[in-house]
This record gives sequence, C-alpha cells and structure tokens, in this order.
Amino acid sequence: MTDPETSAPGHVRVHVRLEEATALQNPERLTKGDWTFRIFAGDVERWQSTDELHIGRGETKRVGAEFQVDVPAESDHIKLRVEAAEKDILSNDDMATGQTMLYRSQGFGSTMPVLMDVTGDNAHLRLKFTGRTEPM
Repeated sequence: MTDPETSAPGHVRVHVRLEEATALQNPERLTKGDWTFRIFAGDVERWQSTDELHIGRGETKRVGAEFQVDVPAESDHIKLRVEAAEKDILSNDDMATGQTMLYRSQGFGSTMPVLMDVTGDNAHLRLKFTGRTEPM
C-alpha cells in the first residue's frame, strides 16, 4: 500500500491550502497594495478572497485559504491558476496572474510547499501552497 500522504494511487481528495503571499514587487510605490485573489483548479474557480490582503513590498502575510479537489486515479496532477487584483480607487485595478502544477508523485504539495509566482505590470507576488491528501 502506498502512503496516502505522498503518491497515493487511485482516486484521492486533495486539500489545497494557500498558506501565504509575499510581495516581491508592488504597483503601489509609496503604500501597501490591497490584493484580492481568485484560485482555479483546472477551469473551475475553487476559492475567492472576501477580504483584501494589505501587503507592502518585501512583506509576507498569511492567507490560510483552503479548498478541496477530487483527483481521479488516471490523473497525475492538479493545474492551479491564480488571478490577483490590486484594488485602486482612482484607476483600473492592477492585475497579475500565475499558474503551477501540483503533482501526484510529489504528494500534491504534501511533502514540500509549492511556490507560485504571480506577475503583472509592476507586480510580483510569490504564493506558497501546500496540500494534504486522503484516499477516497
């Protein structure tokens, strides 16, 4: 029997967690950015932030968002995509996007965190995801 926390065979449920966000570059030069996030697994939106994350350049803030994805036995990965918007009062929002894969062979992020760079004009965020699996 394969350890369910690593590369479990068969149909599994993966609890994906966005642990934290780090602002490497911020479109707001003098103040902190106010970011909202939408997370997709495949083409399905799985989570959307209800509050803005107030974060300055060089800062790391805890997010703690979690959602579940059921992965069939024949699939070996989960494709994650993030759309982030830095909210501006006087102009259009600054947008940033990124994507990564969580692989079954790496326990869908359960053995080590997966980092995702989310970038746009004058924006660069680094998101840290972890996963936890359970057999179905």
